[in-house]
Amino acid sequence: MNRENAKTCCFTGRRILPDLEIARIRLELRKRIEEAIKRGYTEFISGFADGADIIAAQTVLELRDENEDYGDIHLYAYLPYRKRGDSKKLQGLLDECCGIDYASEYYNRGCYYCRNKRMVDKSQLVIAVSDGNNSGGTGYTLEYARKKGVKIEEISVTEKSAAQ
Repeated sequence: MNRENAKTCCFTGRRILPDLEIARIRLELRKRIEEAIKRGYTEFISGFADGADIIAAQTVLELRDENEDYGDIHLYAYLPYRKRGDSKKLQGLLDECCGIDYASEYYNRGCYYCRNKRMVDKSQLVIAVSDGNNSGGTGYTLEYARKKGVKIEEISVTEKSAAQ
């Protein structure tokens, strides 16, 4: 999936984002991704879940397309299972990826956790959109990254806004 010796960043985050915060989250993701690129990150992995993952993937592609200096930026999709990629909503973005990998051929109870673990295993940086709640996929991914010693940059979503 990734080129040898390339610096890799993956994304994790909430699937449901408060409407009032989406513009701010987009801007913050753009800023963090651009900073990562300036620090030498050229490989980006998205799990392509709704919400933060999709916004992050779109942002990587936008930056690559807008700036000719970012021509060596690569976006990879890491999906929990093969049929997840059949979505028409995702197809345009997936077509722009340098590669697509799957944690499992078919849906199973652990395929999302396996995907998240493998993304972290390939990365030196995790950019997360988080409400600080340690449950669910984002919480699991961040806890795993901490145990592995992978650098984490968090973009906060306020609990109050998330409930709206």
